[in-house]
Amino acid sequence: MTEEEGKRKREQRKVDESREAVFNEFCEWLNSELEHGVMALDQVHKKLVEFDQSADQNLCYSKYWLKIKLQEKYHDTLYFTTQERRADVLYLKDDTDNILREHHANLEVGDEKTQIIKTALKFICNDIALIDLYLKSYPTANMMTDIDSQLALVPASLQMFLRPIVKTDERVAVWGPNFIKPCRPRSGVLPYQMGLAIQLDHRFGSTWILDKLHRLGYTESYSETQNYKYSFLNSMTGDGAPDTSGTIDTSVEEANDLMNDELAVDAALEELSVMTASESEMSTSR
Repeated sequence: MTEEEGKRKREQRKVDESREAVFNEFCEWLNSELEHGVMALDQVHKKLVEFDQSADQNLCYSKYWLKIKLQEKYHDTLYFTTQERRADVLYLKDDTDNILREHHANLEVGDEKTQIIKTALKFICNDIALIDLYLKSYPTANMMTDIDSQLALVPASLQMFLRPIVKTDERVAVWGPNFIKPCRPRSGVLPYQMGLAIQLDHRFGSTWILDKLHRLGYTESYSETQNYKYSFLNSMTGDGAPDTSGTIDTSVEEANDLMNDELAVDAALEELSVMTASESEMSTSR
């Protein structure tokens, strides 16, 4: 081996070590973020590029090699699939077996009651991570008021945890999403939280209330609520976004029309809510 060849090998080894260090730092980020919902390979590759601080950014893998490296590292807990026409979506696998093994190992060294509670929480979080919450469109008004539709989104283990505490299906359907949303913040809009945000916006018209409750995990944000209303109106009329380039009088008329349509949205939700409550009371009395 010539001196030149030896120098090239040392330089390549140094580059490989630096690339592996960037990849390991990226994996530490991925370990915490992937629990919050599914992610596309394009998304995680962009994040990998951010970890590469080299001048020419030659320390990050291509998307092809990143997929291979992730499969090598997470072969027993991670897999790729296609979802909503998006290829290479990363999913966490069911980690039940590992949770059980860890539980039995910890029983020998810790308090039994504490270990049982910790294991139950791991099962619930695992089930939340596995449910498919990616929504390609906003929930319908019926989903926002129908208890059965909302319960279908809550994993059975979380329902088992909540029902002895909150007692009724309606409360489980409300509290369930309040647990799911913080755990899976990137997984779409949940029906009850959107419906409640719309009705609060109609009753109070307060940006502060909606954003405050959104930060606490009870509703969607004010901006998301407005986006929904515009989407709802566009789906009803087939028009695009309102044209605000006209005269002041025209803009005022359009604003009035928009307000009337928003009231119609709120009224539809209110009517569905009353009908659902009446049907629930009738079934209970029977």
